[in-house]
Amino acid sequence: MWTVEALSDQLSSLADLVLAATLRHAWLDIPKRHLETPRFAIIGYGKLGGKELGYASDLDIIFLYDDDHPDAPELYSRLARKMSTG
Repeated sequence: MWTVEALSDQLSSLADLVLAATLRHAWLDIPKRHLETPRFAIIGYGKLGGKELGYASDLDIIFLYDDDHPDAPELYSRLARKMSTG
């Protein structure tokens, strides 16, 4: 039997892993990308940010990028949409 805190930690870790894998795969599907690794962050807040996820929790996330390339706004917008919609 796990405590509620231990279960929340594990669910939060799982969400982090899924987001990281989704980011890697979604970036590979972006055509004309100028970097091998995106300069992109996924910030969790709410239950995810507090590592308090439960089975019915949603993922409150925001996306940030730090890239001066002229195509960066379009590329990272496409990446965020791809991650959000599947």
